[in-house]
Amino acid sequence: MQKSNNKKKVTTIDIAKLSGVSQSTVSFVLNNKEGISISEETRKKVLDCARSLGYIHKSAGSRTKKQNPVIGYVFPSFANIFHFMAAQIIDSEAGKQGCHTVLCNTRRERQGEAEQVEWLISQKVDGIIYSYNPIELDLIESYSRQIPIVILAEKNYDININTVSLNSFKSGELIAEHLIESGHRKFAFITTPLSSRAISRKLRFEGVLSTLKKHGLDHNLVICQAEKENEALSGCGDEANTGYTLTQDLLSRRNDITAIIGLNDMFAIGICKALNEAGIRIPEDISVCGFDNLFLSDYIFPSLTTVDHFLPHRCRAALDMLIDHTSSAGSDIIKIEYDPKLIIRGSTGPAKNKGL
Repeated sequence: MQKSNNKKKVTTIDIAKLSGVSQSTVSFVLNNKEGISISEETRKKVLDCARSLGYIHKSAGSRTKKQNPVIGYVFPSFANIFHFMAAQIIDSEAGKQGCHTVLCNTRRERQGEAEQVEWLISQKVDGIIYSYNPIELDLIESYSRQIPIVILAEKNYDININTVSLNSFKSGELIAEHLIESGHRKFAFITTPLSSRAISRKLRFEGVLSTLKKHGLDHNLVICQAEKENEALSGCGDEANTGYTLTQDLLSRRNDITAIIGLNDMFAIGICKALNEAGIRIPEDISVCGFDNLFLSDYIFPSLTTVDHFLPHRCRAALDMLIDHTSSAGSDIIKIEYDPKLIIRGSTGPAKNKGL
């Protein structure tokens, strides 16, 4: 009689626990990923632990890579140039690796999202990159068991999907610390509804608020929100228009604000337009900050202080992760998080004394 083998399959999670390093580090070592700085000591420790556990690694070269694979890029709206920048980077990098790309706009609608991913799968694409956290998490997670999917957005431990994220909470901290160090004490945060599904915008705000609380300034923060999600997300340029409209409303109610933080650079561009039309000097009267480091941010006057999210690096990492999974039998989940970088430009300066 044949003896059954019930031995549990060893995964990179087991190796990570034994070696005391992250799961992503284990995957990078086992896949011999180029461009990743890992010490020889760590590399040896991971490989020794893998051998001791009897881990059998199926490398990307163990399967035949499909010629000219097709990758779907799913984004939420045309309202922010950020998604176009990501699409351009992914398309360019994919082309270098012999891949084709298909772009799909979900309009941040539940039905639109489901229809787009179902259409992509029906077209037999080889992998999908999401530029945001999907609304239908359970549905997308189930599809990820059929086709490789990578999320290029906030890390979410509740779903088992490969993710390349950014520390958005730290982004908010960086902006707030910069403004406080410049002497600002009265702030406004201009945004779409913070109760929405977009995790990154809430974390940006929470990073700002947490830093202000640390300095005893949280009571000096005015929050200006669009009433509805679609007020800022329906069409190209609408986020800038929302920033513009909310700033006009703010100026009609308050004259003591010395620093305005936009949800992103598109909002900040609209904020700057409203301030310029009101004859308010930037940054002499009011400083302005954004997030994303869009290419436009360095071309407006004054150029915009913002937070760089290392978008080219993250897009390339997401694409590499996707291609690795389309050409290998591995099913390990990898979650990578990048740290943001503050970019100080002409739109911020010392706070003007407004009798505070």
